[in-house]
Amino acid sequence: MYILKRIFVLSFICLLYACKEDKKQNTSTVSDTRDSIIVSIPEKQQPINTINTVIAKNGLFVRKRPESGSEIIIKLPFKSQVKIIEHTGITLEIRDSGKQIKGEWVKINFELPEESSNQNIDQSGYVFNAFLSSRFNNRFKILKWGEIFCDFQAYFDTDTYSELEIIDTFQFAFRDVEYDLYNYEKPFFWYNLGLETSYTASNLEELSRLSLDTLNEEYNRKYKYIQNLNLIDEEYWEKQRKRELSILKKSYDFYTIQIKAHFDPKILLTLDIPASKHEFCDVYIERLVSGGQSLIDYWDNFVEEQCKNNYSPSNCYHESIEGKGTEHEETYARMYLIKWALGRCTKLDAYRAYEEQTEMQERFVSTLYGFEEDCQETD
Repeated sequence: MYILKRIFVLSFICLLYACKEDKKQNTSTVSDTRDSIIVSIPEKQQPINTINTVIAKNGLFVRKRPESGSEIIIKLPFKSQVKIIEHTGITLEIRDSGKQIKGEWVKINFELPEESSNQNIDQSGYVFNAFLSSRFNNRFKILKWGEIFCDFQAYFDTDTYSELEIIDTFQFAFRDVEYDLYNYEKPFFWYNLGLETSYTASNLEELSRLSLDTLNEEYNRKYKYIQNLNLIDEEYWEKQRKRELSILKKSYDFYTIQIKAHFDPKILLTLDIPASKHEFCDVYIERLVSGGQSLIDYWDNFVEEQCKNNYSPSNCYHESIEGKGTEHEETYARMYLIKWALGRCTKLDAYRAYEEQTEMQERFVSTLYGFEEDCQETD
């Protein structure tokens, strides 16, 4: 599953940076999506022969004339360097997500990219200068990360996002993948933004370690951590933060019930049981609360039913009746039934779907520029 997930994320990243650019209208206002245009305030007009860097995420079209319908000479990739050789005075205005960008068509000289299939084309043409920057090294910073087989790097625009926003949002979006963030130091939770405190027990030693105090400490610490993350200042990320805090709270409530039920099953009488589950749950809770031989008999029947369809029914049964016939038989029956059946009787829904997590990763990657990957070949 991990390999498939990694392949999916990498495939999306590659597609995200595929070349595309919408047509733009000269001296008019046109609508574009965020992934086809960089939203920025055009920099102050640069003198002739000034070196600029292409900051269009998906590459910048160079045209034969200073108009959007003109023939395309080439598309220059992000981070290409060009020299402005003429200001045309022909302006262009673009609307993106309610924001307007004004700029000018300028004539440039450029070097052909190494991967260009045509090395004999004219190395001058016209571009929209809102996609150029004379202060690239100060404006764009590198984010480097990696995992077991691959190293990655991309740029983020400090005119749009702070370093702290990028780092915290990266951690929040990619926490379930074992990445290392190379060029920044900050403690990560990775897999465990969710609660990790033990809330079930299979034997007496594990039972003795169940602790509401430990659970409370972890919950409060992680709730505060998520609440204080400096996520990208967009409605989408605040919605995800609220969703994550809701998941954490639901998990905490469920874990609390589980721990308390090991020592006082009467707490289960307070459960809000889904209507479709009453037939099973009413009997289940009644046996846990009553205890004694009726609980032990219910344990036996439950294990037998669970193991019927197991690939090895005999082994399943013997592994599920630890403590049977001992002085702690009733305690083992309670531990087993709480661990394997209580979840049926709750409205937990305390998880984030794989699709939701992948969506967050895609959303984060869409804020970056000039993505590069270096992966080892594996047998």
